Amino acid sequence: MNEKLIDINKLEFIENYFYNHLEDDFFYIVLHSLFNCISELELQIFYFEYAKGNPALKKTIESYVVKRTSNEPKRQFNNVAITLLKNYTNEDYSTQTTTRTFLSQFIRTLPTETIQMFFDLLINSERKFDRHRANEVADLILTDEIKEKLLENFHKYNNEYSLLPLINNFDEEELCLIIEEYWTSEFPSPRIKREILKKLLKLELEYFSFLKERDISYYFQILNLKKIKITDKEINELLKSVTEENKFYLLWTIGMTGNWKQTTKYIEKINKRANS
Repeated sequence: MNEKLIDINKLEFIENYFYNHLEDDFFYIVLHSLFNCISELELQIFYFEYAKGNPALKKTIESYVVKRTSNEPKRQFNNVAITLLKNYTNEDYSTQTTTRTFLSQFIRTLPTETIQMFFDLLINSERKFDRHRANEVADLILTDEIKEKLLENFHKYNNEYSLLPLINNFDEEELCLIIEEYWTSEFPSPRIKREILKKLLKLELEYFSFLKERDISYYFQILNLKKIKITDKEINELLKSVTEENKFYLLWTIGMTGNWKQTTKYIEKINKRANS
């Protein structure tokens, strides 16, 4: 470490100000102004050495880092992030949690090499929130290897946390092939199903044929989203498998076409079915 680049007097001044003026008005504005006047290396030393054992001072620096990486004029704190990532595995669970939360607030502003470090560190974790943070940066470093890891985690954990990065990072056909295998009436949740349908909307209707038998109400939603007018022949085919619960989804789909004759005809069929 090059001590010529470090002005210890500045760091001691800031430390003394923190302890002596904590109750002052505009304390944080003054402190952040002082942080603006020191280098990244000096701030790194101040964070890891001067703030060590002082949660209040540490949080103040973290607040400054997050603000300066998103607000103009922007600064970059890559060395702080790299040091935190290197120390991560040796920290206790509580410290890892706070570090992960802190890093996640500015990791997207850092070089791709650092983002890759963050991803590699967390993606294999048994803790879902670790993996979720890794998932959030996958789009910035996306490669076939990253995709393979995201897919591997989905097959391993089969939950919505591992499904979300597939929705965000896979193309329509890739996602459709995966979701066709796993889609049931129970999985994923309705909210996620709607997100999937929006993503897949550009695909031809034939890609969604699996929904006819597995989750027909979402097949109806696809018809509406794609503005496809349903024919009498298709209605009769769907009537063979439509349940009592889903018959009104079908009615809604028909009504969305604006076809009065077809809509009232189907209402008659529903009534006949109810009375038979």
